[in-house]
Amino acid sequence: MPDGIRWVGLDVHARASVVAIFDQATGEVTTRRMVGRPHELLPFLMEIPRPARMVYEAGPTGYGLARRARAEGDRAGGVRAG
Repeated sequence: MPDGIRWVGLDVHARASVVAIFDQATGEVTTRRMVGRPHELLPFLMEIPRPARMVYEAGPTGYGLARRARAEGDRAGGVRAG
């Protein structure tokens, strides 16, 4: 993996979501709570400097976001909780 990759975790819900970003190069962790529907996260996610790897907790609210992100040329992987 190249230095400087950002690891992004998404906790996606219908009306608000939480984004956590770990910058591998600096060790900095940033978290942000965002109010709005899942697809409204896309502009924010597209501004995260690349390279970045994104993952969300698999569920009905995250699937639509992942599909839209892929349509924009980004990849977001789903993980199953528990």
